[in-house]
Amino acid sequence: MRRQSRALRVGLALMTLVAIPFRRTPRTSTAPPSSRGPRCSRARDHHKRIEDIRVVVSGAGAAGIACSKFYVALGVRPENLVMCDTKGVVYKGRAEGMNPYKEQFARDTKARTLADALKDADLFLGLSGANLLKPEWLKTMNRDPIVFAMANPDPEITYPEAVAARQDVIRPPGAATIPTR
Repeated sequence: MRRQSRALRVGLALMTLVAIPFRRTPRTSTAPPSSRGPRCSRARDHHKRIEDIRVVVSGAGAAGIACSKFYVALGVRPENLVMCDTKGVVYKGRAEGMNPYKEQFARDTKARTLADALKDADLFLGLSGANLLKPEWLKTMNRDPIVFAMANPDPEITYPEAVAARQDVIRPPGAATIPTR
């Protein structure tokens, strides 16, 4: 089993077995700050309710799973959340690279790539790798897209690249060391 899956399994087991507070970095430091996306005032300005926001999560490791669960708990409908990993979209019936944690986010969708998944999405949550979000894909997202490019040390798309592709993009930094302007 891959290292990420083992780490996630161990973390979840510890949370259920240990009688003392147990903190996991993906849940405690990534999910809460990124939760501003679904609750963003821009989404409210466009009269979008949280359950209507379409979310694409790039990265299906511990952080991606934790954030996806958190977004659903906030009110994002599970069918409006598409997860992608190194093999593409996590979809129902896919066998390659699947595990029980990803399986709970497998969706009935025709999208097979990150580019496909981003069409008409409102929010991109990047927890994957550097330079994975192409500016031309950003152009296919809904109006005023929210982009959390949080890969470290280099994000999926830089702030200058994002605003060059779209002036209406909302692109907060993924880390304090990454400038937004």
